[in-house]
Amino acid sequence: MYYLFVGLFVITVALGMLTIFFLFKREKYGAKRLSISALALVVSVLILIPLGNSPVVDEMSDEETDQWYEDNVAPKSTEEAASVVQEVKETEPLVSKAESDLIHKGMTYEEVVSIIGQEGTLSNETKMSHATLTSYKWENEDGSYAAIFFSDKNTGVPKVEDFIFSNLK
Repeated sequence: MYYLFVGLFVITVALGMLTIFFLFKREKYGAKRLSISALALVVSVLILIPLGNSPVVDEMSDEETDQWYEDNVAPKSTEEAASVVQEVKETEPLVSKAESDLIHKGMTYEEVVSIIGQEGTLSNETKMSHATLTSYKWENEDGSYAAIFFSDKNTGVPKVEDFIFSNLK
């Protein structure tokens, strides 16, 4: 790219000189040659300007390349990676709208946990003669939540009876 720019620059200078020559010798060579050389000069300049604005790529030494790789690409230490993963987990919602769409009546607590990916917080447990009713809540940092109510109906296996999903995204 550099040699193309230099070559075109030399041609542009030559065309400029030729145009000036024809300007002063117009009576001898005619206005037609002056017009052609001026047009060629304009075209050459219009091609040269974008080439002059193209970025210059410097070659880096092997040491500089290695340092750039270490700073920008290379895997970080395990502690740094763990902190990044923790930050992502903290911003990621505990329960999402897509997960709540998969939950339906009759599912067991274990099935719900496998969809959400985390145990819920026990909100309430009521033992009655014919059933044990429990409710669990999964709350996101933004205040949205899933509240799921289970009943075992004396079977020993709690299943979803009802649920509330509030502002899940």
